[in-house]
Amino acid sequence: LDPGARLFVFQPSGGLNNQRIILERALLICKTLRRSCVMPMAGRHSSLFPNYNKLEAEDLVEMDRVLDFARMAEAGVRLLPLSTPLPEFVRALQAAVPDEAEWWTLHQSKEDKRASPIRMDNLTQWAARPERVVYFAGPTMWQRFGARNFTLPIQEFVRYSGFFRALAADVVDALRLPRNFVCVHSRQGDHGERWEQRMAAKREDQQVPEQQQQQQEQQ
Repeated sequence: LDPGARLFVFQPSGGLNNQRIILERALLICKTLRRSCVMPMAGRHSSLFPNYNKLEAEDLVEMDRVLDFARMAEAGVRLLPLSTPLPEFVRALQAAVPDEAEWWTLHQSKEDKRASPIRMDNLTQWAARPERVVYFAGPTMWQRFGARNFTLPIQEFVRYSGFFRALAADVVDALRLPRNFVCVHSRQGDHGERWEQRMAAKREDQQVPEQQQQQQEQQ
């Protein structure tokens, strides 16, 4: 690593789309903090960050093989894609930068994010932090940083690599789809079953007050 590099390291999680959302947030944070962005590898779907960190090497791929890094670099952020799992890289970086004073790690729990959410004015102030490494660990990255459209200024620079764009174009041609069409994201796993269970529980909760009201009226 460049001895003078000021690094931003972040923890991804979830499926590829959630990883992309977190990546977009990381790019804007790096642009604000004026730091180089350490880009974790893309991984198969995993629920929550501890499970992402358990992914084996065969479940990970370099992010610059998935996304167009030449396009992302136009956002004005230096990108450092990893070719090793994130936990392994963090351990190596801690060995290379052993001085704790050179690290600032922010690990916000779900409760922390509710009590003290990070906003843009916080990030602006943190641009002056002297530590060599800023590490947003755990679930810290999964928040809107004060705005639902926080990543809007950076989204135009994030797109799939040329390989995947060409592959998508081949699929569109093979299916003879019109120029404008609706693409549905169908999630695999037990998400549909879990959604039905939540909806059934919600209906039961709504029925209880109605039944109580009917009983009162009958009395």
